[in-house]
Amino acid sequence: MEKYTCGICGWEYSESDGCPELGVPPGTPWSEVPGDFECPECSAPKEEFSKRSAGRIYVCSMCGFRYEESRGSEKLGMAPGTMWEQFPEDFKCPLCGCGKNIFRRYHDDRH
Repeated sequence: MEKYTCGICGWEYSESDGCPELGVPPGTPWSEVPGDFECPECSAPKEEFSKRSAGRIYVCSMCGFRYEESRGSEKLGMAPGTMWEQFPEDFKCPLCGCGKNIFRRYHDDRH
């Protein structure tokens, strides 16, 4: 079963776990999650989620905001494939305002 990550806050939807607190039972494929589904952490709409990939992910160690290189970020004006190194040195987290130096590369051995 697949996992999908909120592009705003990084909350993860697991098809095997579902999201019972929002009425989505375990085992529900992402394609069957209702179109009006919202992230339980930040209320981002379903279209902000992307399938978890093996690409590099950087996470703000202060607030948990995630940037996935393979996905890019329309909100930040970064096209899919934009490398973290291409971000300006004065980049600020869009959620908490912390600098680029606060971000850490996310490592997940489950990929």
